[in-house]
Parts: sequence; C-alpha cells; structure tokens
Amino acid sequence: MKTGTKVILTVGAAGILALGAIAMAGPGFAGRQDRACGPGFRQGGFGDRLRLGERLGLTEEQHGKIKSVLENHRSTLEPLREKLMAERKTLHELMRADKVDEAAIRAQVAKMAAVEADLAVARAKVTQEIQPMLSPEQKQRAKELLTKAEKRRAEFRERIAKRRGQD
Repeated sequence: MKTGTKVILTVGAAGILALGAIAMAGPGFAGRQDRACGPGFRQGGFGDRLRLGERLGLTEEQHGKIKSVLENHRSTLEPLREKLMAERKTLHELMRADKVDEAAIRAQVAKMAAVEADLAVARAKVTQEIQPMLSPEQKQRAKELLTKAEKRRAEFRERIAKRRGQD
C-alpha cells in the first residue's frame, strides 16, 4: 500500500473516532448549537447514524464525562479544524488559478498534510481519554459500528468506481 494511501486511511480512521466521540457527547460540539453537529444536523441525514451515545448505551455519567473531555480539547481541535479549512481553500484557489504552479500546489498540500497530522494526533488524544470511560461491551460495540461504517464506505467507493467505469 502506498504511503499516501496509508496516511489518508490513518487520518480517516482518526477522524471517524473523533467524530464518534463528538457524537457521543450529545447535541452540538461540546454544547455548541451553531455547529454541524447541532440540532439541525441531527434531523435526518447523518444525524440519525451519529447518535453513538444512544447506540453504545452511555450512562448520564459517561455522557457528562465525555462532554467534559470534548470541552477541554475544543481549544486545541477548533483552531486546527479552522486552519485545515483555510489551507484547503488556499489549495483549491491554487488549483483553479489561470496558470498552474506545481511547486505552490505541492507546498500547499504539504502544509495541509502537516495540519491533518496535528489534527489526527489531537483527535487520537481525545479518543484515548474517552476509551477508559467505556465498558468492555461499549468498546466492542464501538468497534462493530466502526467496522460497519468502514464497510459502507468501501461499498460506496466501489459503487462510485463502477459508475466511473461505465461513463
């Protein structure tokens, strides 16, 4: 497997775990209602699938502790997410420029990779703090849900690849 693919899979897995942690905290990211995880996000779409707290059977105590962990890490995660979005926007601008500047595009991708790595590490730290709060059964259930999500993503990629092959 190529190094780039490994990095993408690693960052993706870390993102899934972090997303699960955020979802377990309940409405909004650490109580914020103005973000994508807020009430509007939960009405249909991905929201129904993100109610991991319910699917894992979290107790009120676990829910509160997880929410606290997320609130404690928000000051680290939020700036990294914002920086990644800004770096991605810059990359898109470079890609749409009248003249292609390969060196600039490569440099921008390297910047993004560094931010993604920082974000993956930060998310892994959050996950590491949350894991001990879960019972063995909840950990097993979380693994099962992650496996199902990975399978759905693989099936989706296969469908897309088939469609591209038919065009």
